[in-house]
Amino acid sequence: MEELEAEISTESFGNLVCSALKMKFAFGLFLWWLFGWSCHLVNILRMDPSGVSSVTSLRDLDGNPNVSSQRSMPDKGTLPSTVSPSQTTTNASAVCDTGIAADLVLMVDTSQHTLAEHKDLKDFLLNVLSNLKISDYCTHVGLVVFSSKAEVIVPLNTGVNKTIVEKHIGDIQLSTEKIVNTGGAINYTKTKVFGDTLSRRKNQGIQQLTVLISHKPSADSVVEAAYLLRRENVRIFTVGISQANQTQMNQIASHPRRNYQIKANTFSDLSKKVDILQKKIVNVVERDIIYTPRQSHELKLGCQKTDIADIYLLIDSSGSIDPLDFKTMKAFLMELIDMFEIGPQKVRIAVMQYSDDSQEEISIGNNYDKINLKLKVQEISQIGKETYTGKAINFTSEIILDPSNVRAGNVPVYLILFTDGASKDSVKEASIILRQKKVNMYAIGVKEAKQSELLEIAGDPKRVYFVNNFDSLKDIKNLIAIEICSSEVCQKVQADVMFLVASSASIGTDNFIKMKDFMKSLVTKTDVGPDNVQFGIVQFSDVNVEVLPLSKEGTKTFILESIEKMVYMANGTYTGKALEFVSRYFTESKGARPKVKKLLILITDGKAQDDVKLQSESLRNSGVNIISVGIFNANKAQLEEISGPTGQVHYVESFETLKFKEEELLVEICKEGQCTYEKLAVSSQLKAPSHLATLQRYRQRSESLQRRCLVAGELSHRPLSSDQRCR
Repeated sequence: MEELEAEISTESFGNLVCSALKMKFAFGLFLWWLFGWSCHLVNILRMDPSGVSSVTSLRDLDGNPNVSSQRSMPDKGTLPSTVSPSQTTTNASAVCDTGIAADLVLMVDTSQHTLAEHKDLKDFLLNVLSNLKISDYCTHVGLVVFSSKAEVIVPLNTGVNKTIVEKHIGDIQLSTEKIVNTGGAINYTKTKVFGDTLSRRKNQGIQQLTVLISHKPSADSVVEAAYLLRRENVRIFTVGISQANQTQMNQIASHPRRNYQIKANTFSDLSKKVDILQKKIVNVVERDIIYTPRQSHELKLGCQKTDIADIYLLIDSSGSIDPLDFKTMKAFLMELIDMFEIGPQKVRIAVMQYSDDSQEEISIGNNYDKINLKLKVQEISQIGKETYTGKAINFTSEIILDPSNVRAGNVPVYLILFTDGASKDSVKEASIILRQKKVNMYAIGVKEAKQSELLEIAGDPKRVYFVNNFDSLKDIKNLIAIEICSSEVCQKVQADVMFLVASSASIGTDNFIKMKDFMKSLVTKTDVGPDNVQFGIVQFSDVNVEVLPLSKEGTKTFILESIEKMVYMANGTYTGKALEFVSRYFTESKGARPKVKKLLILITDGKAQDDVKLQSESLRNSGVNIISVGIFNANKAQLEEISGPTGQVHYVESFETLKFKEEELLVEICKEGQCTYEKLAVSSQLKAPSHLATLQRYRQRSESLQRRCLVAGELSHRPLSSDQRCR
């Protein structure tokens, strides 16, 4: 209760400070600077009302009860730039200013293969590490080799020097053993490497990663070992070569597998996979450190604007679920609940559980606030026994359709079902009845759940989610929240959105069609109209072509037809020239609306053949937020230069996987761009305090938001109100 009072008090104080500073807007740029940092500090205090503790070392964060490992760190200091792992003080500026900060363990199968293959394997390892900054404050590299048994060659606290790591890789010995115990090697790595509290940096918020490289089927089980390692928040990449068992690779890799798996038919093919693995590693780290916390924060703001909804959570409580997994599932439910504004006239949530029988744990008519609702979820006890999902859906259907539970008006109703196995009875008939009653059904399957049954429940593959284990549920929370919230939020948004689409020779006709399908899907999911979202399109190669200007008359049908008529150009990639060309479309003479949020979505697969810096800066300074979507060969550094600190960069491996970015971009289109520093609270949620480059990006984001708010407020000669939007 004291913590809750402190949080309320801090938030009230924060609102008073921020409101007072806003009222004094006319005092000039100095006040903007003060406003930014005051609100930034308040946001930190909101997250931890206990205050701010003093630390002299990043490692002081580990074990300090007054310091959250997710709090951002200052970027100035005076101590020496190199410190051994045993020292207790370090320079706060001696952090990872380039590259990524991660504990990365290479697990290498050395069982019987040829000398030529062994050379290909070692070259692959060396090339993968070539672009990483291996140092005390950036990437630490561990090395484990295994066949029937595993051995640590380089512990994490030794692998802070690239020369040393490369020497040990060069010294890896070829084994004559034919037996491979991958499960045992994973357990060994979990205990001996990631379990070494003196060498790992998990408690500092540093990403824990491992790359498992194997060319043979494992003689022992990998399921439990991989599961326990992932539960320790270790992200597992797999590289399966030659005879590696693909089913076992699937069981080992983190979720979603497409982000963590690589397959090479032969050892010689490994050289073609270096760039892919490097990009996968960087993508995962950036996603966990930057994009997922930011997306969660923005989604929560969006979901809390969901006016009204009834959500029924139906959870499998059968005996096949381990008690620890059941606890993980309840934690997932509580995180999902936390996304919404709970109340009798807002979002209502009910919880049922089932095995051979079903029971209502929390009724839809409850009057719990969010805190007590989560406490009630925490108190749910597992039933055990068999899995009768069809019977449970019928039970839930009676509750949903009970007139006493139905609210007046067209209140959207959702049923989200969780199960870990095949049902003992049919699920099809009961599910059809509920869907016919306009209930939006989602099916989440874990472990042994049958995907055919999940589809029968949901009725739409886009509403089916499957993860290998309960530890992966956390990776789909945002996807489910997007599904539930985006339809509500996107009905109330105004935005002028321009697509800037590469049409270079490297794309190819088939991929160009996939890119058009991606654009059409985004438009279809958006509320288009003169008072909602307007879309325009420019495609480019060595020349620029207007496909569609922004227009109040542009209907959804007309926009989709315009996309379909786009003709593949198949020439060069002059992105800088295209950025300059598209800038004119954000003016009123070209259909843009004043004081409406402006977005540019750039889709490209290659490196620009001209300069992009000045053109992209000009766009951003005019209030345009740039989202860059790069496909494999796109230059990520260049895309980051284009999007700048206020934009986003999405990297995908192929045009085929563009579709997995739809919902994330939909959130960007539909979110409100407020001129407050509430959204900057996410900078205090960074999981890695030693990411100086990341912190600098958020500082730049703060400064850029101030400039954009100046455009919205000062240039119109009036102060911004507390809820003024930075369109």
